[in-house]
Amino acid sequence: DADSSATEADVSPAESSGSGLLGTFRDVMAWSKSGHCTWNMQVEAGSSAGEIWFDDDRWKQDITSLGKIIHSIGDGEYMYMWGADMPGIKVPMNLRELEETIDSSSTPSGPEMDIEYNYDCEPMDVPSSMFVPPSTIEFQDMGEMMAGLGR
Repeated sequence: DADSSATEADVSPAESSGSGLLGTFRDVMAWSKSGHCTWNMQVEAGSSAGEIWFDDDRWKQDITSLGKIIHSIGDGEYMYMWGADMPGIKVPMNLRELEETIDSSSTPSGPEMDIEYNYDCEPMDVPSSMFVPPSTIEFQDMGEMMAGLGR
C-alpha cells in the first residue's frame, strides 16, 4: 500500500468543498488577498492537520500534530507561537528570518515554507481580531534574545 510508506512530504488529498490548492505556505499567502484554508497530512508517526486564516501579509494558523495543538500568528511585524506544552515566543517577521525559523525548527509547528500540501481554501473576509495574539500569554522575544547572544 503506497500510503503506508508516507514520508513527511507525502500529503493525503484533502476533502474539498472549496478550492483545492496543491502548494506551499507561500502559495497559500499569494492565492488570494484574504481567506481560510485547511490541510491534512499522514506520516508514519501519525497525522497532522491545520487551519490557516490570512489577510495580506498576516496569518493565523492552528495546527494539530501528534495530539498536540500549536498556534501561530503573523501580524506583519512578529510571528507569535504558543501551545499547551510550549512557552509563548515571538520572532521578528522578516520573511528571510521567518523562513529560517520555520525550516530549522524541530517542533511539529506546521508546514515548512517549501513543502507542498493539499489545501482546501476559500476566499473570505478575515477580521483583524484574528491576527492579535492572546493577552493572557507572555511572549518571549527571540529576536532580542538572539541579538543579545551576538554581542
